[in-house]
Amino acid sequence: DGFTSTFQDKLFKGYNMETYNQMLWVNFCSATISSVWLFSDSSMGTAIEFIKNHPEALNDVLILSAASTCGQLCILYTIREFGALLFATIMTTRQFLSILLSCIIFMHPLTLMQWLGTGLVFVSLYYQAFVKSAAKKEDAKAEEVLPTNGATGDAKAA
Repeated sequence: DGFTSTFQDKLFKGYNMETYNQMLWVNFCSATISSVWLFSDSSMGTAIEFIKNHPEALNDVLILSAASTCGQLCILYTIREFGALLFATIMTTRQFLSILLSCIIFMHPLTLMQWLGTGLVFVSLYYQAFVKSAAKKEDAKAEEVLPTNGATGDAKAA
């Protein structure tokens, strides 16, 4: 997960890729790799046979595919607009809340070391997000103070 979101962030910034292009090529590569794998170990026939024997499963496959597409659009939008670090923060927070709910609902206790590890992850992640946010604010203030080349050119023309 850490590699994928960072790589997608670099593609958005470095190559100005569109969200749909990334989805198309990532899904094309995934489908190709999955198909090669299924054909290589002779599982493709078994998978098709399963769908033939259980046609109601096709409805579940289509619903899962639609949900996955919506989720992928949300993920790519978040990475494109806010960056990989914020996306990682959101996903880690989601996982933490999932663990916390599991502990509360199913009474799964965490040891002191597990809580300590969880705390360290969150403190470092939120610290990193805070530092990045502060750096962006400083850059924005510096741009407001210094005139841009276009503004200097306009002042000379006037």
